[in-house]
Formats: sequence, structure tokens, C-alpha cells
Amino acid sequence: MSITEFFIKNPKLTNSIMILICFLGFFTFKGLPRQSMPDVDFGQMTIETSYPGSSPVDVEIKVTDLIEDELEVLEGLDEINSVSIENKSVINVKINPNLPTFKQEKIKTDIRNAIDRVTKMPKEVKDKPLVEEKTSSNEPVMEVSIAADGVFDEDFLRRVAKKFEDDLRLIQGVGKIHKVGYRQKEVRILVNLEKMNQEHVSFKELVEAIHARNVKESGGVLQSGTDEKKVITFAEFQKPEDVGDCVIRSNFSGKQLRVKDVALVRNSFHDKAVLPKINGLKSINVIVKRKPGFDMISLSEEVHNLVDSYQDIFKDRNVKISVLVDYSHYVSNLLNITKNNAFMGLVLLLATLFLFLNFQTALWVALGVPVAVFGAFIMFPFFGLSVNQVVLIAIIIALGLVVDDAVVVAENINRYQQEGLSSKEAAIKGSKEMFAPLFVAILTTIMYFASLYFMTGIMGKFVFSIPTVIILMLCFSFFESFTILPCHLAHVKASAIRPMKGWMLKCIAIYASTLRFFLRNKMVFLLVFMIGFGLLTSFFVKKARFVMFPTIDSDILYVSLETEVGDSKETTLRKVQKVEKIVAKIPKSALSGFKLEVGHHNAASSNGASTNHDYWALITIFLHPAQERSIKSEAIMNGLEKDFKDLKGFSLLEVEPNREGPPVGAPVTVKLICDDISVCETFEKKILKTLREKEGVYQVDTTNRYGAKEILLHLDEIKMAQMGLTAQDVADTVKFAYQGFEATTLRRDGEEISFRVRLNDDQRGKEAMLKQLSLRNREGRLVPLSAIAKQSYVEEKESIDHYGGKRSLTITALVDETKITGGEVNKEIRNLYQEDIEKTPGVSMTFGGEEKESQKSLKRFFQSFLFGLIIIYLILMILLDSYVQPFLILSVVPIGLMGVLIAFYLHGLPMSFLGLVGTLGMLGVLVNDSLIMVSQLNSAKKKHRKMDIDILSEAAKLRFRPIVLTSVTTVVGLMPTTYGFGGYEPFLVPMVLSMSWGLVFATVGTLYVVPILYSFQK
Repeated sequence: MSITEFFIKNPKLTNSIMILICFLGFFTFKGLPRQSMPDVDFGQMTIETSYPGSSPVDVEIKVTDLIEDELEVLEGLDEINSVSIENKSVINVKINPNLPTFKQEKIKTDIRNAIDRVTKMPKEVKDKPLVEEKTSSNEPVMEVSIAADGVFDEDFLRRVAKKFEDDLRLIQGVGKIHKVGYRQKEVRILVNLEKMNQEHVSFKELVEAIHARNVKESGGVLQSGTDEKKVITFAEFQKPEDVGDCVIRSNFSGKQLRVKDVALVRNSFHDKAVLPKINGLKSINVIVKRKPGFDMISLSEEVHNLVDSYQDIFKDRNVKISVLVDYSHYVSNLLNITKNNAFMGLVLLLATLFLFLNFQTALWVALGVPVAVFGAFIMFPFFGLSVNQVVLIAIIIALGLVVDDAVVVAENINRYQQEGLSSKEAAIKGSKEMFAPLFVAILTTIMYFASLYFMTGIMGKFVFSIPTVIILMLCFSFFESFTILPCHLAHVKASAIRPMKGWMLKCIAIYASTLRFFLRNKMVFLLVFMIGFGLLTSFFVKKARFVMFPTIDSDILYVSLETEVGDSKETTLRKVQKVEKIVAKIPKSALSGFKLEVGHHNAASSNGASTNHDYWALITIFLHPAQERSIKSEAIMNGLEKDFKDLKGFSLLEVEPNREGPPVGAPVTVKLICDDISVCETFEKKILKTLREKEGVYQVDTTNRYGAKEILLHLDEIKMAQMGLTAQDVADTVKFAYQGFEATTLRRDGEEISFRVRLNDDQRGKEAMLKQLSLRNREGRLVPLSAIAKQSYVEEKESIDHYGGKRSLTITALVDETKITGGEVNKEIRNLYQEDIEKTPGVSMTFGGEEKESQKSLKRFFQSFLFGLIIIYLILMILLDSYVQPFLILSVVPIGLMGVLIAFYLHGLPMSFLGLVGTLGMLGVLVNDSLIMVSQLNSAKKKHRKMDIDILSEAAKLRFRPIVLTSVTTVVGLMPTTYGFGGYEPFLVPMVLSMSWGLVFATVGTLYVVPILYSFQK
């Protein structure tokens, strides 16, 4: 007794298993973490080192070079990129993605050990380099704004933000918390240079006096015969204002010189790296991140509840606390859209099945879908899977495949029922007949998708869950198709069986007659088909464009701004207000909110962790989801660009959409690596000119920038020696005066307060004050700086880039994907300049960003694609015992690919990575249908011991209904997602578009091309 017969004879057991699978799957699904992307380690590490008061050149020589020297000897690194800017060094390390996980983890440890070996850092580098791994689990869940709705009281806002942070940490699942615009407390000792010179006090003397006064230190233990007591020297400041009474010097007559005699003491805050505003209000923004493995939506709900409670507490305190952006909304929105479209697809699937089959058969086929889905959910925890965009993509692909299995079995059983067999006999015979071809089809599909496991790099890690989900669903679908489905169909009453519908009989008859006609004229048919196929393919291949992750109606827009070099944050903030007013005019039906951050315009790094400049700014515009607004983001961008044209005072003012998918960089990223940076600058100017003149290319930028003019002090070494001074004395004094120097610290209320000595704000802004600075020499006399130094003006670079330890510069640009792709631009740059650069000694050019990742991903994808085809061929060859028939089965693949190209061309979309993934799903259905057709033809040939036109056409027409039915049900089931009937999600469109349209074209190939090619066999 076969397993199918066992389940048919035990319907109660069968139904219990089905119900158990659905219930277990449902409750497992409810407990799965929901997040936007799977937890992926990008194999990248960022090393950030703070070096206060230093120029980019100082940072390069004294910090970056030291760390890079240690890193360059390590094995297993793919790239080392660095940028040295004022006060900071940032080094990005990429680990070879082809290495196994355990080796990558070892390399991460080696990197940390290498950094620990760097011991010759400048004394100003007080903190160890900050090392962070780049992972998708480190994504933000929410950004909360704590804004001043009225008079800006920064100290009060800080207290609210700190309390909010403390309460956030009590929520389970909350990971890192980053506060943007939150400044640490600082006591500023603002020196009056004229008073200090009158009293003959130097900056160094003032700093030493403050440092020596603020002391709390254990002096050991006093032991006596009966007890022991600790001895503590206590001279610590009780409150910040005490520093004013600190004695600088005192004579024997009792006259004292105190800090307050030469300086003004003021409670203040550290200078901000980034200055945020929300909807025009000054604010402190709290970015909440989740821990790996925690549910993003549940965490968001808890944070929302906390925000609501704070709104009630502070509603009368001129503080506006609100959720600026909830990133979990995009996850829940995607889930809702997928759920709605899946439900509508299921309804359309049922309606389609009713057209082809009787009511009960159609119903049991449709019920096979939730069994496969819930069955896969049961296994998710064992494979570490969560509910995310990539998993949903896999489920959508698998739905077309699992419907295919159930339809083929049910249609065959239904055919035997219509021929007069009892339901039980039809179920046993029909399922048994399809077991072998479906087993082969499932096996080939599993092996085909398993080839994705061999993809490496970032994209390989992202798609890793796709084959896992599809294989799980296929296994449960196969189980359901040969156990649960036959059991249900075996108990269909004879009265429910209806003969094949008249319109279907007519379609089959037309198909059989046209097939016979083409078989009689098969040479002409093949000639016409091949010429037409060749012409269409050549046309659409030329028109095809590839964009890794195209931007389609984005919900987030970025406005990048630059004012004049040298502008302070306050000046930049004032100038940007004109842009804020224009952004605020976006219709409320489309605008959810916007935030301004002065100090950077790094769209991919809103916490300002990358390059910072006071004259840079970024406005992030949050739109309502695409299905909730009538205005497309492209129209909003065009409107903003039109309004921005009349604004003056900006060297950069451009709008760009948010880019979906893994971080791959800008579409155009050109790196020039040089021994002599001046040689690179010659090519840089030419490339920049080409890009700025190219239509469809915008936001052209280079890292090779010059900042505001700097004053260079030329020291007279002879005079310094005569007066008992060193170059370090000069450097320290200048730094004390302008950058400021942390004399001491005081810890109060869990916060460390620094005491910074520097010139007062009025004098710091006057160049003439530089000449009035004095230094105390070894004999205690004050020496004017002007006596030992002359000054000149130079332009200093804003940043210094390294690539692989060598000086480099990077040119980046964005593209309008409707006009041109990044690949096309990079190809033109390569054709124009590659040859000249190769002829120039000491200069090389490489392409990074999206171009590099696209090439890697495409190469790996097509390697996996070809590997999958080879595996399928070998399996088919062994099981069919034929070298030729596997080629017959795979002959539909080119036809399906042509259908995909036509679909993307007609819809005006570029081919994308998700489009390629959808193509894989489409090919899985095609190979299954083609295999079933060939199996049927083989059975007819074996039965009749010959194969003529009539026998072949009669055999082929038996597969007409199941093949058309599988294709139609798949296309109809995907249609709501393709065209947004239940909600439009642009991210999924390329994938479902390639699946549905490819099937439409390839079905014709399965019905006609496969039988005609089969007829050539002897």
C-alpha cells in the first residue's frame, strides 16, 4: 500500500495533520521576529579615532598612518579605505567576502588586536579608537524628536532626553541609543587676553593651576592599634563655579591672582558635531536601535507607548515629544500589502480554478497553499529565519511553484474522474501517475534554487534565506500534493463531478489542430520562430538596462546642502531656513514630516558619524507610504528642484531619493589612487567636467576639496632657542587659545563635566589677537608670539583619503535612472580615461560603489544560474536516461527570458537584482511544465511504440489544461502584487513582474516548441 492510499483510507488522520500543520505554523509565525532585512554581517568594520584640535594632515600622519601600517600586514582583507578630516580619523575595512564565516570572525579579532598594538598615539587622543561592525541588525527602529516648542531651554531638553534614554533602556530588545544634538556639559574659562597679559599669566600656567586645584586622591591607610582609616586628599571643585576662585599665584604679602581676575567662567556645552531641527524647531533626536533577533514591530509599539506617556507628562512644559520616523512602519506596511495582495491573489486563484475545475477540486487545490506556507513557518526557528523583506520575496516566488504542484496533481485526478473512474480510483491512479514527473520537477527546482547558496559577498548573504524558504515550502507542498490533496479529492461525491467545460474543449481542440499544423510544417515553423526570436531578443537586449536596486516612488527624500566654505553652523542654519520653508510647502497629504541636520549631508549616515563640516546640511523628508498619497515622490522632487533654482548662496542644493536594498554605494564611484596627488587632480578635473555635462547625472562630488584659508605660522628657530622656547610651546599656546584645552574634569549626577580654557568668543574671532598671544619661557618670562613667528595664508584640504594605504581621491555622482544608469556612465568614463591613466606612472583608477557590487553580484548570480542549469541537466539526464531530452525541457528558458526583457521594456523599468531573482522563480515553473509535457510524450511513445503527428498532438493536448492552468493561476495570483490591487509596494514589483510576464511568453514555448522539437527525435 502506497503512502497516498494510506492517507486516502484515513481521512480523519489526514485532516488532523492538515489542521495541526496550519495551527502550529500560525502560532510559530506569530512568535517570529519581524524586521526589515535579515540579520546580515556585511563583513565591514569602521575604526573611528578622535584627535581634538588637529588638522587633516596631522590626523593622517599621527593617527591614520599608524593604524593602517598595522592593518596592512593582516591577511584576508579585501579593502582598506580611510579619510582623515579635522579632529577625526575614519578607517573602513572590508573583509574578503569569499572567506568562510569562522575565518572572517578570526580576522575581526586580528583587526582589534592590530589596533591595540598602536601605542604611539598623540597625547590628545585620550580615548581608544572606536571599532564598530557593520551589520543589518544594527538598523534603527525609530527616531524620536524632543523639540523646544517655544523658548529653547537646552539644559531642560537634555534632562528630558537623558531620562527618556534611561527609560528606553528598560525596554527589552532596545540596543544602541544615539542622541543627535545632545551636548555634554562644559565649563568654559573664557580668557581675556589683555587682562592675562597685564598680569603676566600664560595659558599653560592657567591650565596647570586649574588642574592642580581639582584633586580627590587616596593617600593610603592610617593604621592604629585599634582601627585603620583611609587618608584622602580632597580639593575637588564642589560646583563648576568654584573654578573662578582657583588661585593662579600668590605672594608672601597675601595678594592673590585668581582665575576670575583674568577670565570669565561660564556654564556651557560642547560644540555640536550636528545641529538638528525638526519641522523648524530646535531639538534633540533620539535614534533607537534594536538588538539582533528582536521583533521590530513589537519594539516599536513599546517605544510608541513610552512616547505617549512622555507627551502627557510634558504637554504643559513647552516640549514637543513626537515620533519623527518609525522604520518599523515600513515593515508592517510591507506585511500588510503582502497579506492583502496574497488574499486577493488567493481569491483570483480560486476564481480561475473554478473556471477550469469543479468547485470542490478548486477549493482543495487552493487550501494546499496555506498548508505549504504554514508548514514552512514551523521550520523557520530551526533555520534562524525571521519575517523580513527577503523572506517575503521567497514566499511570493514559492507560491507560484506550490500552486503548480497541486494543480498538476488535481487536474490529472479530475481528468480521470471525468473519464468515469470513481473518485477513490481516480485519486490513486492520478496521483501515482504524476508522482515520478513531479518528484523530478521538485528535485530539479530544489537543486536550482540551492545554487544560490554558492553566491558570496553582501548579496550572497542577503539572498541566503531565499532558497531555504523555497525548499521548505516545496517539500511541504510535495507532501500535501500526494497525501492530503488526494485524500480530499478521493472523497468528492460523484454528483459533484462535472464534465469538462465546453469552452475548454474548444480551446483544447484549437490547440491540437494548430499543433498538428505546425508539426506538418515544423521546419518552416522553427525557421520563422528562430528568426522572430532572434530579432526580438537583439532589440530588447540592446534596450535593456540594469540597476541593482532601482528607486521607485521612495517614501524618503534627502536634500543635500552646502553653503560657503568657512560658514559656521549658525550661519549655515540661518541660510538653510529658506530651504526649510520650501520643504514645508509640500502638501500635507504627502508630507509626514522633515528634519534638518546642520554639520553633514551624509544621507546614509544620519547620525553624522562620517564626514562633518559646519557649512554642510541635510534635510530628510519623510513622505506618507506610496499607497496613501496621490503624489509620486518623483513629482515632489521635480517641484523642489524647480523652487530651489532661484535660491542663492548655496554651492550644493540637490534632492535625491532613498535607495532600497543593502548598502552598495553611489551609482558612480570613481577612485583615483596616486603617488602624487597633483597628477590625480589633472584627471579629476577632466572626469568632473565629463560628469557635470552628462544628462541624467547629478550631485557630482569629489573628496578632493579645499577648506577655508588657514594661517600658517613660520617659526624662527634661532630666536626660539635664544628665548628658551620650543615649537611644542608655540603649538600648545595656540591650541589653548583657539581650540581650547581641557584643564580638568568633574563628575556630577552621572555626567562628566569638562573645564575648557580658551580665548573668549569676541577675541577668538579677531585675527589680530593672534599677535598678542604670549608664551612663558623656561625662565618664567612672557615672550610675545610675534617675536618668534611670522604668519602666512594657505588653503588646506578638508580631508585626505587613502585607498590601500596610498593617497587617493573619490569622485561620486547620482543618476536619473529614467535617463541613464550608473553602469553606462562608468563605461563612458572607463573608455575616455582608462588608457591615459594606465600610461601615467604612479596613477591608477578603480570603480567602486554600486558599479563594483553590481559586477560582483551579476557575476556570482550568473555563475549560480549556470551551475543550477548544469545540475538540472545532469538530474534530468540520469532520470530520463537521455542526453537530448533535458535540452528539450530547457528549451523554454530562452523564451521565458525574452518575455522578462519585453515586460521590463514595456513597463519602462530597468532590470534589477530582484528582477533576476523573480526570473529564477519563473524558470522553476517553466521547467516543471516542460518536464510534465515531455513525460506525457514519453508515456505516449512507450504506449504506442511509435510517435507520429496524431499520437504526439493527442498526447500533448492532455497536458494543455494543466500547463495553461498552472501558468494562468500563477500569473493571476501575482497580479495584485504586480499592479498594487491590495497596496502598491515598489520594492517587490520587479520580481513579480519578471515571474508573471516570463510565464506568459514561455507557456507558448512549452505548448508548441517542446512538442515540435520532440518530434525530431528518432
